[in-house]
Amino acid sequence: MVKKLFATCVLSAAFAFGASAHDGKNHGEEIHGDATVEGASAGEYRIDPSHAYVTFTYNHLGFSNPTIGFKTVDATLVLDPVTPANSRVTITIDAASVESLVPALNEQLMSPDYFDAANHPQIHFVSTQAMQANPSQGKIFGDLTIKGVTKPVVLDVTLNKVGKNPITQKEMIGVSAHTLVLRSDWGLNAYVPAVGNEVEIHIEAEFEFQG
Repeated sequence: MVKKLFATCVLSAAFAFGASAHDGKNHGEEIHGDATVEGASAGEYRIDPSHAYVTFTYNHLGFSNPTIGFKTVDATLVLDPVTPANSRVTITIDAASVESLVPALNEQLMSPDYFDAANHPQIHFVSTQAMQANPSQGKIFGDLTIKGVTKPVVLDVTLNKVGKNPITQKEMIGVSAHTLVLRSDWGLNAYVPAVGNEVEIHIEAEFEFQG
């Protein structure tokens, strides 16, 4: 249940991608093929709370692999499309917003055995570095703080799309990210090893330009 790593936020991933050959589209137009932040507006992007999904999966006694998420996630991406490595992201997750669809399990996850939401109401991620593998994939390095413990994490990130939302006409950046962590690194040791120590975190997020 350690899952908090979720946070990881991941979402910041968007800034991990550098420029690639531009297809000549005008600013704000949809980019097809390999996504790139080249041509995107520089500045602040905020996560769209209606399209922010942070989930984590772990092994339960060998019988199943539950997937649990958080209902309240806030994140800011400050994008430098010319030098993406200079971009930065911060993420805050409401620990008490954990949602397993099982009320008793939600209470357990908010208890001192896990997130200890009463004493540590927020989970934070702050990016420290980005590395590009190709125009639409890379890694985001950052510090994840859960339950008062800060540890480094590395997110594998895919830039899905950069362009205007056809419904809102807002400039958007969409990303997917995932990582594998050990919950015990954050002091979430309850029931290890019967309940798996490894937690896989998945993030799906859309960021909206604030300019």
